[in-house]
Amino acid sequence: MELDPVFAGDRTGYSGRVRSVVSDLTVSATPTNVASGVSVNGGGSSETVSLNRDRPP
Repeated sequence: MELDPVFAGDRTGYSGRVRSVVSDLTVSATPTNVASGVSVNGGGSSETVSLNRDRPP
């Protein structure tokens, strides 16, 4: 999956597209500065995200 827009250190939100058969994916983030922290959807630095399958294809 490609991020949209491409990764930038000052950006906090991204989107991407996956095939309709994908029901969840794991998002992992690693800060480049050891004094920084990251979270995925308010959780840890690596979280499984369930995708919204209620939308029509």
